[in-house]
Amino acid sequence: LVFDRRMATFFGLTTVARSTLSVKFQVMRLCNRCSTNIPTLTRMNSYRDEEIGIIKFHTPGSKENVMDSNFMMEFYYCLNKFTQDDSVKGIVIMSGKSGSFIAGADTKIIASCHSVAEATALSLKCQAIMNRIHSNYKPVVAAINGTCLGGGLELALACDYRIAVNSKKTIFGLPEVRLGLLPGAGGTQRLPRLISIIDSMDLMLTGKTISASKAKSIGLVDMLVEPLGPGLHTDEDYMIKELEHGAVQVLRNLLSTELVVLRKLKFPHNLVHTLLDIELFRNLYFVYMRNKVEKLTRGHYPAPNHIVNVVRKGYKFGIGDGLKAEAKAFGLMATSPECKSLIHLFTLSTECKKNPFPPVKKEPKSLAVIGAGLMGCGIAQVSIYNGFVTCLNDVDKEALLRGERSIAQHLDKKTGKG
Repeated sequence: LVFDRRMATFFGLTTVARSTLSVKFQVMRLCNRCSTNIPTLTRMNSYRDEEIGIIKFHTPGSKENVMDSNFMMEFYYCLNKFTQDDSVKGIVIMSGKSGSFIAGADTKIIASCHSVAEATALSLKCQAIMNRIHSNYKPVVAAINGTCLGGGLELALACDYRIAVNSKKTIFGLPEVRLGLLPGAGGTQRLPRLISIIDSMDLMLTGKTISASKAKSIGLVDMLVEPLGPGLHTDEDYMIKELEHGAVQVLRNLLSTELVVLRKLKFPHNLVHTLLDIELFRNLYFVYMRNKVEKLTRGHYPAPNHIVNVVRKGYKFGIGDGLKAEAKAFGLMATSPECKSLIHLFTLSTECKKNPFPPVKKEPKSLAVIGAGLMGCGIAQVSIYNGFVTCLNDVDKEALLRGERSIAQHLDKKTGKG
């Protein structure tokens, strides 16, 4: 991994001059500077369990872990610290939040890119961090509990082994296409090399999410851990501790070769994977995918086409050229009007879900409903069911009487059923 001026700028460091220095020395130099820039870690903890290094992220004041510049800088610092420590034999990456591994990148970073070059550089920076994980000579295990989306899944893909808690909260996906984007941290290249091309294209082109059990069945996850039942323990922090303990044990088994990873695609996916090595079949497959995308988007939605082209380039020329094509396409899409509009829409819809009012000092016991129409009566009826003293009012006395009769009839039926 060679660090240049773009990487130094990303971490807020002074420029790292290009020279003939060895890669190892450049890594050490960057880490020494990082140590002065990060006196305290606010988004993650790093500690050791004997010979195993553990990186645990926990974004303060948020239900979800999201990737922003500070998050990635702290993560890179922790990763390098363990990588350069010869007494550390392996690394576990996990979350301190029970419902969120990483929910993806902070859309504000993408929205702040005002040029293609700026957005392309952002993708290259993220790719460099994922490459640092993937090319690490020490095994890296991702222990996933909760949402693993976008950049979070791309981080997990860069790891050597993936463990996931088999619960409803644990979901996987690459939803970038729904924002007019494509995965920009190596996802378009690593996903098709881990699971089948059919499942990969389905995940990237639709942006859908899948469960932990589905992820295991398609080979995205190597091991499932069942959540603790209510009869054992109700504390979610205990589940995190158990997941950490299990991940550390798996890593030790990998180090001792007691656990050997054998990944094989099932039929017909293995046949398709083999045929993609043949240029004629590969060309036919990607032409078919491009035509399918054109039919669905009618040329008005460029991101899916870029995904197909980038994956194709990676298959034809190798992962290195594929990553370059991914970064270039990400730069084009991140500054496109479609992406800007979709991110704005996503931001507005997210804000609408938040309650703008402060918490009440005293819980209300009664309420008034103005308007005895169909909706007003329904609100009054539900309020009564929930124990509120309810006053229904309407300027039309006839409507008010009809409403009262309707509510009384429903209440009589409910009490009659016991």
